[in-house]
Amino acid sequence: MILSASTVMLPLDFSFQCIVRRKSRIKQKYNNNKIPKQRNLIVNEKKIYHYSIGYLFQRNLHISENKIVLSKRGKTFNDISIKEAINRSQKKYLKQFSIEKKVTNIFISQPNFHSGLQIVDYMLWAINRYYCSTETYWYDFIKEKVSLIIDYDHKEGHKKYGKYYNKKKNLITKEDLSRGS
Repeated sequence: MILSASTVMLPLDFSFQCIVRRKSRIKQKYNNNKIPKQRNLIVNEKKIYHYSIGYLFQRNLHISENKIVLSKRGKTFNDISIKEAINRSQKKYLKQFSIEKKVTNIFISQPNFHSGLQIVDYMLWAINRYYCSTETYWYDFIKEKVSLIIDYDHKEGHKKYGKYYNKKKNLITKEDLSRGS
């Protein structure tokens, strides 16, 4: 019996959310003084990653008890700083909306030890291919599992937090990709 990736992957019960950041846009904002240099704000990959991961998770951490497994990312990101970023984001959101805190367990692992991380790596790879080369084959294969893409730096005509793509109202198109880059 021959199994294709679609017969194996699609029956899995999961949905996927991600946030897309564009290094060129961040650099452009910083160089155009939209990010104030006078506050001694240093924009680096670690700060962008921490903010983005906190922003991605904040709206889901109050729904139920959560188990978050993140992929280890070398020496730049340590377990404590990532956990602090998520906890800070959760506290801010709970305070803003006066919502009861739920238990959040955060684990750092490597993809070869956790199959969920392998799925996330594949999903991110396919979305990256779609964004960088507008190659649709791999994205078309996974798009049924994508519940949300936050294109944070795509501000054209959108609120300050970028454009949200989901299954119901905003399907991502090649035109969006070319305008947002």
